[in-house]
Amino acid sequence: MALQRWKRSALGTLYRLSYGERGVVYAAPNAAASPVNSTAFLEYEPRLPGELDRAALAELAAFPGTLARGERAELFARAAWPCGVVEQDGSGAIAGFLMPLAPRVFFLDAGGGDAPPVAARFQYLLDADGLVAARGIALTDRHRYELLAEVAETLKLLHRHRVSVGDLAPRNLLFALRPARRVYLTGCDTARSGALSVSPQTETPGWDVRSLGSGEESATPYSDAYKLGLLALRLLSGDHATRDPARLPPYTPAAIVRLTRAALSAAPGMRPVPEEWISALTEALDPAVEAAHETAVLPRVQPQSPGKAPRGSAVRAGQPRRGAGTGGAPAVDPRAHGRDPRTPGRDPRSPAHDPHPRAHDAHSRGHDSRPPVLDPRSPAPDPHQPGRDPHPPAREPAAKWRIAVAAALAVIAALAVAVVVELRGEPDGAAAGITTGESVNAMPGPATTAPAPVDGEATGLAELRATVAADDEVVRRDLAERWVPQLSSKQNGMSAEGTTWGHADILREHRELRGRYPGARLLESGSWTTFGEADYWVTVAGVSFATSGGAIGWCAQQSIDADHCYAKLVSTTRPVDGSTRYQS
Repeated sequence: MALQRWKRSALGTLYRLSYGERGVVYAAPNAAASPVNSTAFLEYEPRLPGELDRAALAELAAFPGTLARGERAELFARAAWPCGVVEQDGSGAIAGFLMPLAPRVFFLDAGGGDAPPVAARFQYLLDADGLVAARGIALTDRHRYELLAEVAETLKLLHRHRVSVGDLAPRNLLFALRPARRVYLTGCDTARSGALSVSPQTETPGWDVRSLGSGEESATPYSDAYKLGLLALRLLSGDHATRDPARLPPYTPAAIVRLTRAALSAAPGMRPVPEEWISALTEALDPAVEAAHETAVLPRVQPQSPGKAPRGSAVRAGQPRRGAGTGGAPAVDPRAHGRDPRTPGRDPRSPAHDPHPRAHDAHSRGHDSRPPVLDPRSPAPDPHQPGRDPHPPAREPAAKWRIAVAAALAVIAALAVAVVVELRGEPDGAAAGITTGESVNAMPGPATTAPAPVDGEATGLAELRATVAADDEVVRRDLAERWVPQLSSKQNGMSAEGTTWGHADILREHRELRGRYPGARLLESGSWTTFGEADYWVTVAGVSFATSGGAIGWCAQQSIDADHCYAKLVSTTRPVDGSTRYQS
């Protein structure tokens, strides 16, 4: 199969899906790139083509044609792989590339009305079970093993042909739980084929192999092996930031513990290959092994120190852990008050706020959170209309009783956590959220349940302090000395939005924002020099930018107005003056 080249004008009518720092993603229904049925087009930002390696992009797009028919079908079932190069009409310069649309099975229903579906990114799974359940995701340990095995199978296929993923991170992985556990790789134009890369290699903050301090090169089979081990650790432990294998649940099979420790070794040659993971994970799915590791059916809440996410409770691999359920009533619409403590005159006006998460791109790094913009000249096609996806969603057998059991577990877990919080002042979701960097836009999570009520001002204050403590390491590592979108700032006793805010109210709003924007973090204004007053609780999105324009652009992408989202410099060295920028 020869490399397919297209002129920009030959693509026909395009329907914009989303955009990000690498470019704009369109549905391209008239561009039939064999053997792909439903095609998307990523058009690079104008500044990028000069930085791109034309030969490397051509090699990636030609790669599927070098595979046998079965392997080619497997590749497109597992990845949004480039399948055609698009050139500008006049100059012949690179305009972008064609790729498959992600199948509908890799999207979550946002819930309610006409809300568009949300790409099911892996980052939604890397939290404590209560937070995963609050997003409407019923996840079991068996699911975790199956998803990891799918990632390993994808790496096995690529490594066999001297292709490395490079930026293997949750933002570039989609998941499906029904009808079967599947994984879908996105952002594939950043992969390395042999020694060729389309652009300089970058890594998602918190998922970088360079953090080992050895100067190790990224986008090699060895760096992929490291990140597979990190993914296994964080998925199985329910801790999105840990690098400590001791955080694995105590019932984790010994073979998986051994592989995880080896994968995180600073010595690249010690890391296991994908085939070793596939063997160990397959063995862990054996019913006899499941029974051997079963220690409890109902979840139990273990005391945790502030700042650490609860570790996985010992449960059977086929059972939900700590309340993994399908959720209940829709979340309360968050009225994010973006008031700067230094500018009391900017009181909120509580404009109408879209209660539904925005659609986001599932195909390219950093493209998300933008409602589809359709070409008015023709009706918009549904990229996921029936018949397009060879794996339509379907209920598992006995789904009704599983949902009922999961819901019951969610109630039990919530009650147990409430007791622990009341007695010990520890947050039930202190480590919620995903660490992200400048090249990522925070993805609105499919929040489907209202946050648990907070009883009492003392408990609210204790939980706010514990949440700040839990978030502090990530904030200082990934957000400090950079611009972030500020979503809310509240002071105990202040009157705004028709409410006199107490600690319980502030905590409730922060939880709502955190459920809607999974990367959100909480900080106390007095710990930072860029806030004029010391007693505000400030919620920021978990993305950071080198300039204020990037943060303001993120606010615009989320369709949040100027009073509820603006750019704030988080710093311990900079002055208050010049640290705030508003949307125009």
